[in-house]
Amino acid sequence: MLLLRKTLTNTKKIATNQCQYNQHLKTWLLKRQIHYDVVIVGGGVMGSSSAFFLKHKAPSLNVAVVEGDPKYSKSSSSLSVGGVREQFSTPENIRLSQWSSHFMKNIDQYLSIDGEEPCISFFKSSYLFLATESGVDILKSNAEIQKNCGVDIKSVGSDEIHKYFEWVNTDGIAAANIYSGEKEGSFDGWCLLQAFKKKAEQIGVHYIKGDCQKIDVGTTVKGITVDCDGQAMNIECDSLVNAAGPWAGELMSKINLHLPVVPRKRYVFAFDCPKGPGRAAPLTVDPTGVYFKPDGQTGTRYLCGCSPEEDEEPDISNLDVDYDYFESFLWPILAERYRGMEELKVCHSWAGYYDYNTLDQNCVIGPHPHIQNLYFINGFSGHGIQQSPAAGNAISELILEGKYVDIDLTRFQYERILNDRPLPEINVV
Repeated sequence: MLLLRKTLTNTKKIATNQCQYNQHLKTWLLKRQIHYDVVIVGGGVMGSSSAFFLKHKAPSLNVAVVEGDPKYSKSSSSLSVGGVREQFSTPENIRLSQWSSHFMKNIDQYLSIDGEEPCISFFKSSYLFLATESGVDILKSNAEIQKNCGVDIKSVGSDEIHKYFEWVNTDGIAAANIYSGEKEGSFDGWCLLQAFKKKAEQIGVHYIKGDCQKIDVGTTVKGITVDCDGQAMNIECDSLVNAAGPWAGELMSKINLHLPVVPRKRYVFAFDCPKGPGRAAPLTVDPTGVYFKPDGQTGTRYLCGCSPEEDEEPDISNLDVDYDYFESFLWPILAERYRGMEELKVCHSWAGYYDYNTLDQNCVIGPHPHIQNLYFINGFSGHGIQQSPAAGNAISELILEGKYVDIDLTRFQYERILNDRPLPEINVV
């Protein structure tokens, strides 16, 4: 019995000593100066895409991603509706989505791991934008821009809409753009994020759990300080990428730099509607901004939402859902505009954040003009996840080659923020 007590006592001492050793080791690791070639703040789909393309193209590059929410419970990427479209008013946005659509259709060639192909549930579908008389000129102008970028699109009057979509009530509708291309579609945003992250880790990208508390900057960024479970980790870097999503503006405020990117809360409601238009319906956008899209394989499940007016933006302090918003605003519009939607039942809902660029609802991407090892990939204002492959690739081009190669995104760079020259995107969903 005495021998057993001594053995248990010694075991406890060994365990205590091991625990103390592990804590000392962790403290030493946190205090030591760590260096990476590239540090990316934000491990959502933009950060993970950038990390993948950097490491894929330059295997010897040391790349780290700092992410405070590794489960992505509040990530805009995982809470996205998940659609890709060519129908934008800005040529660069069209090009970004075209590039990204091709990537997603061929994702197995890029993000497979040990022969296992990632599944993002991509399937071909389209978008349908409806316009009142006051919006006809804008709709037609957008169609011309899109055609110049190779988009298969045509504008039709209200009489022709019924030939394509007989379930649309065209009262008050003057025109629509009909899409006949192959690049628009629907996909699972959570799965796309996970595919990028898992592949990035597999090829050697380091993910660090923590929040960036400080940026050491002079004429260049020298490094950052990360809060890792209450302890500070100092990380030196040659390049820093701001991929902090809705909190990108807050991150830049740490170095007194203005970036007009803020979180904006958006609701998504899932509902069952047995008499609705079915799974073949496009993601349809009413002139009010209310949209709906089919969801899943049943043909009776749909998602819907809307970007509100500026003075009606909801509180961003939480992700609570306002069900009255559906009852009093969304449902009446759906019921009046689309046959069968007067009978539906909400079965699920959630809220997520847009990384909203208050200047012009377009992304800010590329290097800072004066701090040239600081890069932005921010402010996509709701169309980010669909453009994440192309945007991450663009960041890798800038860091590795010093220029854009596939798509010239110069007009989206930070200079327009400094000069207060908006480049507005009209088709924000």
